Amino acid sequence: MAHHLRAQPALGRIGTPEEVAGIIAYLLSPLAAQVTGAEWAIDGGALRQL
Repeated sequence: MAHHLRAQPALGRIGTPEEVAGIIAYLLSPLAAQVTGAEWAIDGGALRQL
């Protein structure tokens, strides 16, 4: 299964560390003050394919 996910990323490319950092920056910012108990899948849509 891991081979399948690497071979066909849902967005057509592998995500970058900067993209993950953007989500982390948001979660650390005051804009996310009301975010609690959420799960964030930072996988480029890979879970959609399962």
